[in-house]
Amino acid sequence: RFCERAASRLSLNRIKETLNDDITYTAEGKPHLLRKSGHISISHTKEWVAVTYHPFLPIGIDIERIGEKIEKVAPRVFNAPELNISSENREKWLHICWSAKEALFKAIPETGIDFREHLHIVPALLTEEGYLSAWETRTEATKVYTVWYRIYDDFVLVCTVPLQ
Repeated sequence: RFCERAASRLSLNRIKETLNDDITYTAEGKPHLLRKSGHISISHTKEWVAVTYHPFLPIGIDIERIGEKIEKVAPRVFNAPELNISSENREKWLHICWSAKEALFKAIPETGIDFREHLHIVPALLTEEGYLSAWETRTEATKVYTVWYRIYDDFVLVCTVPLQ
């Protein structure tokens, strides 16, 4: 855990240096630049850290280790279409779906987001790397998002931005 936090701080410090700005946090714990516009998102799990920045779009990133515990939370965070996936790809799909929802959560500037009710991922055939569509129903805007994903041997990486 110490190494995860240290790697996160190092990554954020690199963004600070590159953009010549300080990073602060919202009351919800989301990082943002103090003086410049732009959006930052960060995620970490075990040995990996992912940090991203976009100059004008709210962006979310998530990195998750692949494991069996995803099935335990599935009924609480996924809606019926998201759960209706063949058993062959189910574990990978659930991890991509979970990470996509985590990334959406980070990109949406709202509180009170319910993963099952407010965040929706369009089921699709998975490849090693690809794009999915998603939308949120928490805000009046009900924005649509592009979700990029990559499946590695031990983890999945997901990044999302709203369509303009």
